[in-house]
Amino acid sequence: MARLRPVVKRLAQTLNEAPPILDALRSQLRFVMSFKARDLRKRVLSALFLTFTLMFLEIKWPAALTLAAILTVEFLRLRLGLSLPDTDDAISNRRIVGTFILDMTATTVYCMPSILFFLSEQMTGLLLGILWLFGVTIHNVGGLALIKLWCWSALIPIIGTTTVSVVIIFLSPTYSPSDNWDAALVAIAALVYFSNIVEVMHRQRHNRDAFSTARAEAEQRLRKLEHLARHDGLTGLLNRSAFDSKLRDALREHDLDSGVSAVLLVDLDRFKEINDTLGHEAGDAILVEQARRMTEVIHDGTVARLGGDEFAILLTGLDRKDQATNVAAWLHDRLNEHTSLRGQRLDLGASIGIAFMDGAEETIAAVCSRADKAMYLAKKNRLSRPATWDEVEAAETAICSVV
Repeated sequence: MARLRPVVKRLAQTLNEAPPILDALRSQLRFVMSFKARDLRKRVLSALFLTFTLMFLEIKWPAALTLAAILTVEFLRLRLGLSLPDTDDAISNRRIVGTFILDMTATTVYCMPSILFFLSEQMTGLLLGILWLFGVTIHNVGGLALIKLWCWSALIPIIGTTTVSVVIIFLSPTYSPSDNWDAALVAIAALVYFSNIVEVMHRQRHNRDAFSTARAEAEQRLRKLEHLARHDGLTGLLNRSAFDSKLRDALREHDLDSGVSAVLLVDLDRFKEINDTLGHEAGDAILVEQARRMTEVIHDGTVARLGGDEFAILLTGLDRKDQATNVAAWLHDRLNEHTSLRGQRLDLGASIGIAFMDGAEETIAAVCSRADKAMYLAKKNRLSRPATWDEVEAAETAICSVV
C-alpha cells in the first residue's frame, strides 16, 4: 500500500497540470453526459432483450453477467451525470479521466455480447452478433461523431471487439471458409461495413472542426457576457450584485473563531466638483485611476465599484482587526495622493469607513450600513484616516450622554 502512494500522488499531480487535451475534453463533457442520459431507457431495454436472446441460445450465465455489468456501468454513469458541477471550470481533471475510462468500459461491456453470439457457433448467433455490433457502433460513434476526442472512448473498444470477432469467425470450425463460405462472406461484409463507418467519420472531420470552432466561439461569448454581468464596464472591478454575492458567501462561511472579516466602504472626495468642472471624460479617468490604486493595495481582498464614486472592499481571513485598519490606512494614503490630468494637479482624496462582521447572524444590509455610517463620519469630520464603526458608536454615545 505504501508503494502505491507515490504512484497515486504522481498521477494526481499529472492530472492537476491540466494538459490541453483535458481542457478540450472538459468542454465536451456536459454534452456527452446529456447525450448518454437521453438514451438511457433505450439502452436498458435493449440490454434486457439481449439477455433473453442469449438465454434462448443457451448462453445463460454469461447473459446474466453481461446484464449485471451493463446495469452497473449505467448506474455509475448516471451518478456521475447527476453530480456534475454547474460550471465547466469546476470539473476536475480526475472526473474527466474517470468519465472517459467509464465510457470505454461501458462500450466494451455493450460490445461483449457480440463475441458471445459468435462463440455460440450458430448461424443465428453469427447474424445476431453482427447486428448487435453494428447497433452499438452506430449508437455510440454516430452520436459522438462530431466530438472528436470523446468519440475515441467508443471507437477503441469497438475496433478491438471487431478485430476479435473477425478472428473468432475465421478460426471457428463452424464458420471455416472451406466448409461454410457464406459465413466467411458475412464476416467480410461486416468488416467492410465497419471500414465504411470509419471512412465516413474521417470525412466528417470538417464538420467536427466547424462544430468545435462554433462551440469555442460560443463559450468565449458566454464568458464575455458573464464578465459583463458581474463587472463594472468602466473600471473592470466587480459590480454591486457580484460584490453582494461575494459578501453573502463570506457571511455564510464566517466564523469568529477562524478569523476576522471586514467591509470597507470608500467614497471619493471632491469627485463631483472635478467631474462638473473638467467633464465626464476626466471623471471617468479619475475613477479608473483610483480603481487601479485600490487593486494595487488590496491583494487578498475583493474590490468592487458600487456606482458613481462609491467603492466597496471585502477583507476575509485576517488574524486581527488591526490588520484591516492598517490596510485601510495604506489605502487611504494611496487614494489621497495627487493625480495629474491634462497637465493639472488634482487633489481628490477619499473617505473610508470600516465595519467588522459580528457573527453568523450578520446580514449584508447590517454590515454595509455600519460601514456606510463609519465612512460618513470620516467624510463629515474630514478625518485624515479611515473611521471605524466603534468610533460611530462612541460618537452616538457621547451625543446621548450630553442630551
